[in-house]
Amino acid sequence: MAKRYTIMLEKSAGSTVRRFRFHMGLLYVGVAACALLLAGLVTFGGHYATLSLHAFDLEQLTAENNRLGERLASMNARVERAMVNVDRLNAINSELRRNVRQTSDAKADVQGQARAPVKRTSPAGGSNMQEPFAVAPVGDDPDVVSIRAELVDGHIDRLRDLASRQTRSLAQLQDYFRTRKELLDHSPSVWPASGYFTSNFGHRDDPFTGARTLHAGIDISNEIGTPIYAPAAGVVVVSGHGGGYGNLIELDHGRGVRTRFGHLSRLFVKVGAEVQRGTLIGHMGNSGRSTGPHLHYEVRVNGEPKNPENYVVEW
Repeated sequence: MAKRYTIMLEKSAGSTVRRFRFHMGLLYVGVAACALLLAGLVTFGGHYATLSLHAFDLEQLTAENNRLGERLASMNARVERAMVNVDRLNAINSELRRNVRQTSDAKADVQGQARAPVKRTSPAGGSNMQEPFAVAPVGDDPDVVSIRAELVDGHIDRLRDLASRQTRSLAQLQDYFRTRKELLDHSPSVWPASGYFTSNFGHRDDPFTGARTLHAGIDISNEIGTPIYAPAAGVVVVSGHGGGYGNLIELDHGRGVRTRFGHLSRLFVKVGAEVQRGTLIGHMGNSGRSTGPHLHYEVRVNGEPKNPENYVVEW
């Protein structure tokens, strides 16, 4: 049988004595219950601490993920801006190549039309870039990740700056070639007709008077009806009878440059018409003050006659 114990509690000054009796087994049960409760509290506290740590880690990871997302968005935006510059470079490069082809293919504008006259005497006519990852993209060391990100950022910045510099440089070249192309388009740089040289630019004995005079152009002889082509882009300012020139066409090419075509048999353009290099403007003839079928061709700059051969590009 379990033992019983008595506990006596006594108040001061002769107060009544109270006695409490309890079994020893109850004491054991109470102690065991307290121990279990304490163990439960410790276990719960441990789990709570663990969950708190996991929650903290999750919050840190979420913040890091958000930061990396923002960095990635920023890098994507910078890459897109760099690609815009690259696209501009490609567009400028394509235009430069077109300009170069158009400049070098001036002959093609009239190919199969006027060939260079043969000089002979005839009795007729007067934008290394390196790889962006200088550090191998392996491992997840934060320092390595940070360094690699900085290297990528630096590469993008260099790419953007390089693209900007090349864009400015190519834009200058583009303006240069555009200006040169415009000058070439309006410069009488091809022969207006095929045939034979019969008279050069300069002083000569006039075939009609025998006096020493300035021949202000060159004479190219061929059959009547030989095509005459515009040697450059311009506007027709004269189309009709021109005295000793006979049937005359005069073109204004801008910048003070004009060309004249005399002794024609037919005129195919009217005053005010715009022509391009290679436009058929007339046929060779023998009109006006002429000793035979030929084209009298002049180049004048600000009204002063110049040697047309100095403007024609030899092919």
